[in-house]
Amino acid sequence: MNTSERRQVSVVFCDIVQSTAMSCALEPEDLWAVINRYRETVRNTVRVFGGIICHHKGDGILCCFGYPASHEDNASRAVMAALGVLARVQQENHTEDSDDDRSEGARLRLRVGVATGEVAIVDNRADDPGGLELLGPAPSLAARLQTGAGQNMALVDETTFRLTRNDFRFTPARTVRFKGFPGPMTVYQPLGQTCGPTRFERCCAGSLTDFVNRAHEQALLCETWRRTCMGQGQLVLVKGDAGIGKSRLVRHFLEGIGDDGRREIQLQCSALHARTALHPFAVAFTRLIGLRATDTQEAMVHCLRAFLSELGIRDGYSVPLLARLVNLPAAQCLPLLNILTHEDIGQRTTSLLATCLIAMSRRYPVILVAEDLHWADTATLKLLEELSSAATDGSVMIIATFRPHPPGEAPLAGLEAARNCQSVTLDRLSRSHSARIVSSVARRAGASRLPGDWITRIVERSDGVPLFIEELTRTVIDKAGDRALLAQPFAIGKPSDNIPETLRDSLSARLDRLRLGAAGAHSPKWVAQVAACIGREFRKTTLTRLFEKVGVGTTIVPVARTDLAHMLEEAIERLVEADIICPVTCDQDITYRFKHALVHDAAYAGLWREDKRHIHARLLELLEEKAKEETPDTTAELLAHHAFKAGQPDTAARYWLAAGQRAAVRSDLREARACYEEALRLARRTAGGSATARSGAAPRTGPDPACRDKPRGVHEERTAIEMEALIALGTVEMMETLRKRHPVSAAAALCPSGAVGHERSRVAH
Repeated sequence: MNTSERRQVSVVFCDIVQSTAMSCALEPEDLWAVINRYRETVRNTVRVFGGIICHHKGDGILCCFGYPASHEDNASRAVMAALGVLARVQQENHTEDSDDDRSEGARLRLRVGVATGEVAIVDNRADDPGGLELLGPAPSLAARLQTGAGQNMALVDETTFRLTRNDFRFTPARTVRFKGFPGPMTVYQPLGQTCGPTRFERCCAGSLTDFVNRAHEQALLCETWRRTCMGQGQLVLVKGDAGIGKSRLVRHFLEGIGDDGRREIQLQCSALHARTALHPFAVAFTRLIGLRATDTQEAMVHCLRAFLSELGIRDGYSVPLLARLVNLPAAQCLPLLNILTHEDIGQRTTSLLATCLIAMSRRYPVILVAEDLHWADTATLKLLEELSSAATDGSVMIIATFRPHPPGEAPLAGLEAARNCQSVTLDRLSRSHSARIVSSVARRAGASRLPGDWITRIVERSDGVPLFIEELTRTVIDKAGDRALLAQPFAIGKPSDNIPETLRDSLSARLDRLRLGAAGAHSPKWVAQVAACIGREFRKTTLTRLFEKVGVGTTIVPVARTDLAHMLEEAIERLVEADIICPVTCDQDITYRFKHALVHDAAYAGLWREDKRHIHARLLELLEEKAKEETPDTTAELLAHHAFKAGQPDTAARYWLAAGQRAAVRSDLREARACYEEALRLARRTAGGSATARSGAAPRTGPDPACRDKPRGVHEERTAIEMEALIALGTVEMMETLRKRHPVSAAAALCPSGAVGHERSRVAH
């Protein structure tokens, strides 16, 4: 079975420099050994960073980050993998005997290209191990980028650079032309990772928007700090969804209390190191002690001794334990560790770190900020529990930020149960506070007078999540480009265009987590994607009946009706638990709503185009059946929407015309005019109407009540658009409607401009 979908991915293409010369210089067996070592290096490095190998093309290797499981930082992982492969190959080259001719010829020299973009994915690996295809510009661009790179160098495209510029150091941009791509392209060479202590510091330094709301939470943190300074150690757990403003709250608090002689220690947990014991503490203590990669081993050991001595810690195990934690090669040469078991080393290291922090708090107040604790390893959580217990009589304040954990899991239970623990939960911002952030971002972007309707739509789509508000505002302003466009009405494009590229990976990751542990096409993610076709809100009965109709398609797999109810019940339950959807009514026919508009858009955008058309066509059938039981015109706009998405523009035009006539009956001429214009636009695309339109029911006929009390000019303008739409559809029923309602105007519209008056009257008659 094929699995097909659309999504944003980051692609890495690796290739060997002068592979032909290498093949001529080496014996075939030696050449195979070199190629195999190269492939193994790439495979292992890519796997470490969460990527997969798509296929080999000669000695080129195409790798993908963001499928089948997406991560929030796919682009950064791709760049880390590219730099990791280059570093690993050069390290292996240095171990070769340079005096041996065979070894010199076996030295690998690589070029790597990294590109990010939306692709169509066809995954047929169940039948063919190499059956994973990425269709789109990104794979070709990655291959072109590596041809433009120098020996043992990586190049990235503009999109990858925008997504990773806060995580890596780059050389200045340069412009290159690649065969097959229109115009010059800007490329960048990554040099290494930046050194910011936390994700927030790296991503948001120098670009902070106005801090709004959160006055209660801010007051709680300040009161907790006051108690800490009095010797009553405190623990504050800040919980909230991704992008809700946890780190921003902590940053604002730290800036607000000023420089009072305290010591700040920043811990950054990472999904890449969730199984590496005490990794956040290792990075923090490396920075705290002042160790530098350029220092000699002797100098580093001296720094460790001085740091511990200053805190009054002088036992024989402390230096080797701390050296081992910060990954000093010298740690392997310190014999004291050889007599300890692995468990003893872990326990002693945890106790040493707690002792160091408590010793610091006796000299000055300490604020320990642990970011993204939902990614923390077990040893780090255990150390924080021990530290929070020991700090009750010290001047240590621990602030930990984390996202809500899945139901049934309680990794922070020990911390939450601490008697000195305070909990803060951040909710979404109000509409007024959201609008303030939109204005703040716009002002910083040079669009100080963002139109009111633009602000309203951005606020509606961002659902009170500060990160969504900021990124969506920046995306809207960047796409507007010319400031003159800001004076035009806000326009919503296709769902994939509405999602800022900076959020696509995280939204995809959120949906991909639903697929874990669920087999087949009818996973909770698939149910969310089908539900997204209905709209941001959907009824459970509608979703159930839709699944009964959905049976074929590019990736759609039928499900037995006996299993359907159970499958949907489980899937909806998981979607609610994952905060993807929430119930909005509690009646028998329960209605659900996607909690975020951008999550809805991401679910919809990931569908294969043929699947979308198929689902919308079945949904159109379902709604047409339902419309027979109600007044047809009340659902005309909804039917027009699904008909257009199903690839039936002529049917959509017919429903838009009915919607316009319904609006005219309500005397809403502005709405009627908009509907008629949409009908006309689609009718012109159908080349006079197809069988679908001709076989459809005619719109409502009879006198137009909208014209009785309206100004003549407004009525005539709407009438003209309606007539043009009727003529463009070209059906017998439509023409009869036109003649009955507007006989004289119809004659004028039907006759050529040069026709005489009596001819127009004759046609009208």
